[in-house]
Amino acid sequence: MVLIGCILGGLSLSQIWGLFGAANQLLAGLALMAVCAWLGNIGKNNKMFYIPMVFMLCATLCSLVITIFKKLNGGLAAWGDWFQLIFAIAMVVLAIILVIEGFQTIFSKKAKKA
Repeated sequence: MVLIGCILGGLSLSQIWGLFGAANQLLAGLALMAVCAWLGNIGKNNKMFYIPMVFMLCATLCSLVITIFKKLNGGLAAWGDWFQLIFAIAMVVLAIILVIEGFQTIFSKKAKKA
């Protein structure tokens, strides 16, 4: 998939590697959130996931936002820059939607139990 993205975006592997890593870490944070929501839903203790989940999501989203600002301030001369910008914005928007849904699921279950 990375090679297909490089070919479509006219990028070298080193240019897209940062976004690939961010997508990978974002998936890890979302997976922690999914497991946390599932454990909370079945009534198990899920507090052990809070710190790693928040850290992974915050670090990855901050990295993506920094990438977006760098692309916007550095100029968008080539198609590869536009590709990276659009891909980073899409990941941030979709991640924020999923984080809001996940946090609502996690904390609505706790409110129902109390």
